[in-house]
Amino acid sequence: MKKVLVVGGAGYIGSHTVVALANRGYEPVIVDNFYNADPKVLAGLTDILGKKVSLRFADAKNYQELAQIVHQEGGDIHGIIHFAAYKYVNESLSKPLDYYRNNLDSLLNALQLAVDFHIPGLIFSSSCTVYGAPTEAPVKESALSLGLATNPYGKSKEMGERICEDVAKRYEDQLRVLSLRYFNPIGAHPSGLLGELPTRETQNLVPILLEIVRGERKSIKIFGEDFDTPDGTCVRDFVHVMDVAEAHVTGLEYAAQRRQSSAYDFINIGTGTGTSVRQVVEGFQRLNDFPLEVEVTERRAGDVPAVYADTTKAKSRLGWKAQYTVDEALVHAYQWTRHYLGTS
Repeated sequence: MKKVLVVGGAGYIGSHTVVALANRGYEPVIVDNFYNADPKVLAGLTDILGKKVSLRFADAKNYQELAQIVHQEGGDIHGIIHFAAYKYVNESLSKPLDYYRNNLDSLLNALQLAVDFHIPGLIFSSSCTVYGAPTEAPVKESALSLGLATNPYGKSKEMGERICEDVAKRYEDQLRVLSLRYFNPIGAHPSGLLGELPTRETQNLVPILLEIVRGERKSIKIFGEDFDTPDGTCVRDFVHVMDVAEAHVTGLEYAAQRRQSSAYDFINIGTGTGTSVRQVVEGFQRLNDFPLEVEVTERRAGDVPAVYADTTKAKSRLGWKAQYTVDEALVHAYQWTRHYLGTS
């Protein structure tokens, strides 16, 4: 069974990718220090998979700790997936040094591991934030040019991609690196046993809805209803977290098995269609029979009317497309939150 290091694998997308890896016949090895994750996810993983997942407690900024893990695993690692980034945009504005240090040092260490131990494939968990404030939708991968990101979090992802490209080209005889730029992951595992556990104050739409369900917030704010969109509210590409997880496994196979012809590549991960904020809020209430107190307020500075992915490249190169609907993601997120309330 091929082992895959999932660096930051106890987080939201990482933990769901662990499930996808195991279901596809891989042996995931979680590497995490739980700075941005809750150890409770481990119980959910065990319940879903019927066995405990290998866990190595380590700081991804410490190369020696990572190298020791590879040695302990027998040196036979098929791939690395890097999720070990700090991810909160507002926090990145107040703590830019922390974000650059963690997000870049942890990535550099993952790349160094791949080079030193001849690990054939590495997936970099990037983000649509690298596009900054795009003026056209759908957003094509070619829309990226250096300097578009607007905050330290997004800039760290942009810099990370540049680093990945340079390293991959230098070691193209032994390594393939793929950056996945995903849009707005939402939802939870369909079993309701695994989902998102934010460790910081969130500004993302669906996590805010779940905070209301948990009694941690009273209302949801819609920022602006006068955008040039069908219902006046912002439109985004909300993609189920399990679809994002499957994209990482498929991407790793594409890279590690050298179906990826170039040393480095980058691909959008989204549904390819936009859903408005109002549609999400109304859908959440309708699907889950959960009334919400909704407040419409002024636009936020910098909000773009519509951002959703062009997924042509994901389909042509990975053979991947989203399988779940937004409605299913909203139901799964609610089910997970009710389960969490019942077990916490």
